[in-house]
Amino acid sequence: MTWSLVNTIATEAAVMNKSELSSVFTYFYETFLPTRGWTVTPSEFGGNSLNSEEEAWGISKDFTFADGVTITRNLIHEVEYSQGDMNVWDWDGTPGAGIGSMRFADTTWIHGLRSGVNNYHFLASDENLDSWCVIANKRLIFWSHPSDGMYTQGATDTQRFNALGLMACFDVERGVVTFSGSGVYMYHGQGNTFYLPAYLMTPAFSFYGTSGGTHVVGQNTATDLYSRFTNSTNAHAVMACEYPSSVLIDGDYYLDLWPASTGSLLLKTGATNLGVLL
Repeated sequence: MTWSLVNTIATEAAVMNKSELSSVFTYFYETFLPTRGWTVTPSEFGGNSLNSEEEAWGISKDFTFADGVTITRNLIHEVEYSQGDMNVWDWDGTPGAGIGSMRFADTTWIHGLRSGVNNYHFLASDENLDSWCVIANKRLIFWSHPSDGMYTQGATDTQRFNALGLMACFDVERGVVTFSGSGVYMYHGQGNTFYLPAYLMTPAFSFYGTSGGTHVVGQNTATDLYSRFTNSTNAHAVMACEYPSSVLIDGDYYLDLWPASTGSLLLKTGATNLGVLL
């Protein structure tokens, strides 16, 4: 099973404004997400009002966890173009109403929204509908991984949702941010530390909720997603991206999301060389 580059969209904005930046988000929410199993409602703000420089989408999807429990997650994603903000709200799924508390707010979403030339790359796996990501300006801005390997120490819907780490907003300094609040980031790896400096690339790895390799929230179940560590005793790394580049290993290409880091995630692209995603 392999990942592929589904689409690339370039924007060029003289200043931060909806008219020059909205096309890529319209594609993401109204074209790309439905192909990955999401139900999307444009212009849905749960009863709140929008100004002319904002857009919002209601998005819904069922997720089944490793213990067989299925939950439905309804969210509202709000993009504030002139402010450069991304906001995520709870939602009960009621059309035109039902907005809940704010899950996440990135008030300086500098890789997702900025002026100048911007390149957005949409990647997806043919193995699972929930394996996909979006890279913009050499950084991850959206990430999704399958829920069938995810579990939590508790059993509430909130704990399960936080374990998913889905639809998060990123920057390279912070990594993947789950929607439980600021400072809760997702990591990948084998635990706390290796005994000696290690060279390792494997699809058998865990997802963690803390940098120390503790609070395991699941196991990777995708055969085309790899965790890499190079000459390091550090057995965990933040899920992040910087200057993603392809590398050829034993006849197959892999997109290394952070080549300069000792720990990184790699997407197997098989016979396809994606080069460097600028």
